[in-house]
Amino acid sequence: MNAVKILAAAAVATRALALAPTTLNDRVRVLAEPTLDDLDACAALMVDGFWPGGQRLNGAQREALRRAQRDDFRGRFGRDGARTLRGALLAARDAAGDVVAMASVEVGVVDVQRRSVLPRDEAEREMAAAVGRLSNRDRSALRRVSPKNLCAALLGDNARVAPLVANLAVLPAARRGGLGRDVLDACAATAGAWG
Repeated sequence: MNAVKILAAAAVATRALALAPTTLNDRVRVLAEPTLDDLDACAALMVDGFWPGGQRLNGAQREALRRAQRDDFRGRFGRDGARTLRGALLAARDAAGDVVAMASVEVGVVDVQRRSVLPRDEAEREMAAAVGRLSNRDRSALRRVSPKNLCAALLGDNARVAPLVANLAVLPAARRGGLGRDVLDACAATAGAWG
């Protein structure tokens, strides 16, 4: 099977790149296994960063939005999120330990013919279905393969992977100091480490 040869070669080449570095620069860290407190802090940052000072939202709306964002992060980056495609949540903390900037980077699947990024759930379903058709041995080999080679082996020539940055937020009080750029640079480094 051609896919097995691709996977075996890619596994050797990408073993050292399997995990992104935890500290990417002096201000930004990958939350490798985010705790509920980490997820809550990032969700609160999203709400506070986009609706500072409660503008246009009452307390109940802010809390509902924060919970929805936390649950989304939990499914995408938490320990209980079973994902085929890689993703990471990155955060910068101030001297007091509060999250003041964050972003996420994920592997997205691009449909070359349609020239569009597949929705995350659709990409996950397609990848999971393709993995499900493999033998246990072939599935095991996939754990050490770069996203690019994984996509090529499972989905063929009509699909490509690309890093997608989302949820970039910096608290208003922490803006204008280059922190957003540091977070974006850390996203690029994380995606680069994935191969």
